[in-house]
Parts: sequence; structure tokens; C-alpha cells
Amino acid sequence: MTIREAIEVRKSNRNYFQTSLKEEHVKALEKCIEEVNAASGLKIQLIQNRGEAFAKSYLGVKGASCYFAMVGDRDMPYLHEKIGYYGERLVLEATALGLGTCWLNVNYNEDLWTCELGENDKLVIIVAVGESAEEINIDDEFAVNMSIHRSTRPIEYMYTADGEVPDWFIEGMKAVAKAPSSQNSQPVKFFYCSSKILAYVDSGSKSRNIELGVAELHFELASGVKVFDKE
Repeated sequence: MTIREAIEVRKSNRNYFQTSLKEEHVKALEKCIEEVNAASGLKIQLIQNRGEAFAKSYLGVKGASCYFAMVGDRDMPYLHEKIGYYGERLVLEATALGLGTCWLNVNYNEDLWTCELGENDKLVIIVAVGESAEEINIDDEFAVNMSIHRSTRPIEYMYTADGEVPDWFIEGMKAVAKAPSSQNSQPVKFFYCSSKILAYVDSGSKSRNIELGVAELHFELASGVKVFDKE
């Protein structure tokens, strides 16, 4: 499964088998983390075998013991947008490996979590990752090509345009409609004018900026056109 195909099958998973990640999965995820951290300046970490922390903090997540700790410098420009963009890259990598994931807001005592934090670092959000009890069949071509896993808002509500939009823009918006968002609210909007694209959220909340980064990555992977410019 390619990263682009992973967009079609990705969904939030809250039920996991209580097993450690396989060695080949750890190696692939660590390699991806190294790449995104080098590109972004973030300090994302893979934390393993922490079931106690999940049990105390997330009653709706069962069996998960591993997570991505989305860490970055508090003063980094566009920190939350970067977390969304590069974090979703890891989510899609995990999906392509056949693993389940779930974005989880950080609303707990950080002392429960074992990630490494420098003096000015912030743990922004975590993503549960592991062997999903709702297993994804990565060999099922039908599942890869069908978007039946979650309800989405029609793309016409998610963009405005000055003039007719090209096919590649529509493909990008279809992928944006599949981006994870809080309560499926899908707050990210796109504007198209003369091949120029603007992505934005109406609310200035930090969590919305995470969703903005996620949507920008989905758009780029599907359309082949870059919109994230916060390097």
C-alpha cells in the first residue's frame, strides 16, 4: 500500500490488541520519524509499552500501549500546523504498514508520559499506534479504492474558487475530505484562484491549526501540488 492509498483506508482506531509492535514496524516508523524530524525541526518520538498511561487517561482507547509523542519547541513558528502536517505523514506510514492509529488530545498530566522533553519543549498531542483490533486488510484492493470508512462533508462546502477549478484540485479536495478532524467537523477551507491555493481555518485555536496541517498534507499527496510552506 502506498502512502497515497493509505488516505483511503485510514480511520481512527480505539481498540487494539495488547501486543508490542513488531520489529519491522518499529524500524520503519523510526526511519520515518527520523526523516520528518530532520525536515521539520520537530522532536517526534515513538514511545512503546505504556499501557498504564493510556488506561488512566483515555477510557475510550482499549489495549493501546504505544504512541507517537508529538513534541516541538514551544517557540517554533507554526508549531501546531507542523505537528499536523508531519504527524499525519507518520499516521499514513503506520496505516500503510497495516497498523491502527488515533489522534488524541493532550488533556492529562504530562508526568504520565515518558517522552523526552527539553527545557523549552512541549508535548502537543499524541497518536496511539498499534495492532488494531479492527484489522485493516492491506491486500484488499477493493478496500483501498473505496472510501466507505467514515462520513465526510461534500467537498463543495470545503472550498471556494475564483473561476473553474482543475481536476487536480478536485482530487486534492477529495483527500482533504478524508482528513481526520475533531468530531468530523472538517474546519479547513481552501481557496483557489489562477492556480494559487490558500488553505485556512476560521478559528485560530491551536487544535484547528493541527487539523490545517493534516489537511494540507492530504491535499498535496492527492493533487501533487504543494500548499504547505512552513519549512
